[in-house]
Amino acid sequence: MKDKKVKKKHSDAAKHINKWLALLAAVIAVGGVMAFGVIAYIANAANGSNGTYDPLWMVYMIPVMLVIAVPVTIFIARFVYKHFDVLSSAMSDVANGKTDAYIPTANASAFKGIYEDFNKMAAEIAGIQRLRAEIVDGFSHELKTPVASINGFAKMLLDEDLPEEKRKKYLGIIVKESDRLASLAKNNLLLSKIDAQEIVSDKKPYNLGRQIQEIAIAMETAWSEKNINLSAGLPDVIYEGDANLMESLWQNLLSNAIKFTPKNGDITIMLTRTEDDIIVSFADTGIGMSDEVTARIFERYYQGDASHTGDGHGLGLSIVKRIVRLCDGRITVQSKEGEGSTFIIILPIL
Repeated sequence: MKDKKVKKKHSDAAKHINKWLALLAAVIAVGGVMAFGVIAYIANAANGSNGTYDPLWMVYMIPVMLVIAVPVTIFIARFVYKHFDVLSSAMSDVANGKTDAYIPTANASAFKGIYEDFNKMAAEIAGIQRLRAEIVDGFSHELKTPVASINGFAKMLLDEDLPEEKRKKYLGIIVKESDRLASLAKNNLLLSKIDAQEIVSDKKPYNLGRQIQEIAIAMETAWSEKNINLSAGLPDVIYEGDANLMESLWQNLLSNAIKFTPKNGDITIMLTRTEDDIIVSFADTGIGMSDEVTARIFERYYQGDASHTGDGHGLGLSIVKRIVRLCDGRITVQSKEGEGSTFIIILPIL
């Protein structure tokens, strides 16, 4: 059976462009002849020619000019049309959900820059869609686990013959999973809020050192239960920012340090001020991270250590990074497996 040739289907937009270019070719050709005739008439008059000017010669010249002008115009029109057709088809693909559309830039000539910009745009859209899918999948997974636990243990509590010891144990699990759900909802709402922000508007000067001290004291139960030695150098440093937003930043960093530091470990918080910046560091003697995990810790719902997945939901460090960016700051991580991690936040003094 012979292969049938598939005729390329051009986009509607490209077809309109083709018709416009065909009309343009005719206008240029006829217009060129008429313009030449007008120039010739003016030149004849300027030279004081006594002869009678016969405009009919333009009619005779039209076929000659068309033979020259039309092929040239058609050649240019086809060149432009070909590239517009490629671009239009690719744009149509993206509009219909095919975000992996890509236009080869080889032999693109003057359209190379346009094609490169389109490819960047398509890649950015594809990245946003992948991120959206990952967020939905991550949230669904994090939501499913506590809901399933609550549902399962609640059904067990319906057993009237259940021993009191198990009843208390199951109620404790339900309370813990309910807290996880509440925390998940709270952090998702916070992350959605700060994702929609581009600037920090509610800025007021306040004592940053004292704020971190108060957070450490408020979380004393968590680090005392693990007998963690928490030391800090937190002098009075005035910072102009959103105190509520910054509170979430420090809470997540300290909570993360406590989570991954074993019993009898150490956490050190240091605050210093330079001429241009405020530098805050959270160092721990926890389990540390590999380079692979370190590269991904700021991704939403990512949890590098499987043994601690039940202790959180992988949003804390995403919130941290977004807040730091909103403050025009920088965050770096130094970590080594088995030796601990250090998070360094640099905030510019505006």
